[in-house]
Amino acid sequence: MALQPIPTTPSSIMGRSLVRRSLLTACAALSTLGVALDSAIASVRVQAEPLRGISQMPVRVMKLCHLGSREEQLQAAVVQYLNRHNIPAVSNPRGQPVATPRYVISIECTDDGGAISVRGSVFHNVQLNGRTIEAGIYSSGGGYGSLGYGMSYSQAERELLTGLLDTFIRDWRSTR
Repeated sequence: MALQPIPTTPSSIMGRSLVRRSLLTACAALSTLGVALDSAIASVRVQAEPLRGISQMPVRVMKLCHLGSREEQLQAAVVQYLNRHNIPAVSNPRGQPVATPRYVISIECTDDGGAISVRGSVFHNVQLNGRTIEAGIYSSGGGYGSLGYGMSYSQAERELLTGLLDTFIRDWRSTR
């Protein structure tokens, strides 16, 4: 099931406060469901199995949000974090040829920073009927969340990204 991007503009039918409350309520519900689902999937060894044959992991961060850290900063921080945890990661930022396989982390948020989504997927080019296609071979979510009072967007971004990377590290190690 493909995730739909978080809406970034209010509907012309509903007022801004109603859209914000509806979005925050939906994100809170998805957060609870998404974390439980991702935890269950990550605990199943089959989910991580496609990582077994990969010796080096190119990483690409795609930030579709203007808040928090810049995409380039996150790109470098993610590669460093993975390397510190003995994952042979290398940078594959936008503007470079697309590496295969590659770990793509996407970060999306609402315009006001009230909700955030962080997902990570490993893509690999495969041959199918004489054509090369891009296939997702691994996926996990660091979470979805509506930002409550007392938590800044930057703090939520760091926490969700760290959670995503820790899950990836655990899954990577489970195949070694």
